[in-house]
Amino acid sequence: MAGRLYDRLQAEFGKQNVFMDFDSIRPGLDFRTQIRETIDQADLVVALIGPQWLGEEAKAGRRIDDPADFVRLEISHALKRDIPIIPVLINNTSMPSPDTLPEELRGLVYRHALPLDSGLDFHQHADRLIAGIRGVVKTAPEPEKPGKDVPKAKPRSRSGLFAALLFLFALVLIIPIVIWKFSRPGEPQTESVTETVPVQPAPGIVPTSATPVPTAESSRAPTVEVASDPTGARVLRDGMLLGTTPMQRDDFPKGDAHIVLIADGFLPRALGFRVESDGYKGTVKLTRPAPAYSGTVRVRETPDRPGPAMAITLNPDVNSGTLTESTKHGDFVVKFSGVWEGTELHAVTGEIVTQPNGVQWSPESFRLRFSDDGQRASYLCASGGKTYEADLVPLPPLQAQMRSTFSGTVNRTNTPIKVYLAPDRESGILTETSKSGDTVVTFTGIWNGDTLHAVTGAVISKPERVQWQPESFTLRVGDEGRHISYVCDNAGQTLTAELIAP
Repeated sequence: MAGRLYDRLQAEFGKQNVFMDFDSIRPGLDFRTQIRETIDQADLVVALIGPQWLGEEAKAGRRIDDPADFVRLEISHALKRDIPIIPVLINNTSMPSPDTLPEELRGLVYRHALPLDSGLDFHQHADRLIAGIRGVVKTAPEPEKPGKDVPKAKPRSRSGLFAALLFLFALVLIIPIVIWKFSRPGEPQTESVTETVPVQPAPGIVPTSATPVPTAESSRAPTVEVASDPTGARVLRDGMLLGTTPMQRDDFPKGDAHIVLIADGFLPRALGFRVESDGYKGTVKLTRPAPAYSGTVRVRETPDRPGPAMAITLNPDVNSGTLTESTKHGDFVVKFSGVWEGTELHAVTGEIVTQPNGVQWSPESFRLRFSDDGQRASYLCASGGKTYEADLVPLPPLQAQMRSTFSGTVNRTNTPIKVYLAPDRESGILTETSKSGDTVVTFTGIWNGDTLHAVTGAVISKPERVQWQPESFTLRVGDEGRHISYVCDNAGQTLTAELIAP
């Protein structure tokens, strides 16, 4: 992937301006000094992060924990110098969480990340990366040759030309592509110009700051003051970091303005306002997502046919979690991770946690959008020529923490019983096992406090000789959702069972 990206950058910026150096650290010299000197010339670092970025080895531990590791030194020094860094996630690799990184590298996770796929989307993703590079390091035309009235520039002065240095190692943790500007001897110096790229970041991932230099005109502009609850939220405009709240700036032009506020563990919040002559002042309250959301999937093309129940659970990082879909065969539970584009999470499913026997799950991409108060969410997925959508609402805390499958034995009959709760936690499947086989029925219920009052419904399957009569029962939740008590009054008998989640 590094080689492909190297070729792509050469094609975009010219072979003479991009090179790959396998021997950038010269033998016999202090590599720490060489790394610092190289990074000091950089205007941009692109860090490629793959599935094995930790560099875990059975005996040697993690390479990234070694203070002398080349990559750790490079990224650490770039962060200390506040050099723009674009993390690039290879093939849906998740952005590392801060607690998995050495303290000096934790600032990396707050830089805006971009994906890079090794398949059909490689060139599309590379185009987006190149646009991001141009947004921070703007190329300029070849400067005119200096005449006798133009003073010669010193080597390594800044001009519009730039080169990229790509470090490769035998066991790559993070591959940085370092881009810096330089002038050839005899060429005039030119000033660096920055431009923004319309890319929105994910929570916990902050793009490189490209704050424009104030001009006389901007200094006369109205003052914009933005505060947030909680404080310390990152403020972005057109994908570029403006600062953290409370923030005060005077470079907003008069008229309509749009910003996005991001804080770790909270849902992103878009804010639109109008800058008048007297400026603007406002406070935004950020909201944490609910522990879980549930709803019913429908096909847009055939809305009258309800699909499976669905539940979405977000992790504390608010850009990953688990997706559960309930079918008559059982639950599909898969992990997902995504990137926030403004206030919309673009996610891709990954590792399968569980799936019914004989049924295969196909990876999918989907989008989630949340209301400002976190009380509503919408799910959208295009797959197989159809559009699947769902309106999701928060599950109550008790139901949200419940497991989905419980099993035990009925006290009087010694009948094994299993209860499966659908993602909405108000319906599910009950299975009773006898010598003749399994009787499998659906049920629906209503919650009253910590107890679900349920009634059985359709029979999914049963042994031929077994007669099944509809019944009502209750499920009382305990032990933080890992244990439920089953009680059923049947033909004058009270049957009970203590059911435990596996």
